[in-house]
Amino acid sequence: MFTLYEGVEADVLVTSNPGCLLQMQLGIRRAGLEDRMHAVHLIDLLAESVEQGWDAQAEK
Repeated sequence: MFTLYEGVEADVLVTSNPGCLLQMQLGIRRAGLEDRMHAVHLIDLLAESVEQGWDAQAEK
């Protein structure tokens, strides 16, 4: 069961476990929070970070 803790304002939940990722995504949907937060796998977060870093370097 997904519990939203009062005072927590996370935009992204990160996990390296595929099962946890599915559960977090389901909890976010059930809580109606898709517009406020999302769950991602650690590798996807790192890949996005690297891509953004490369994009920033290309703009210089």
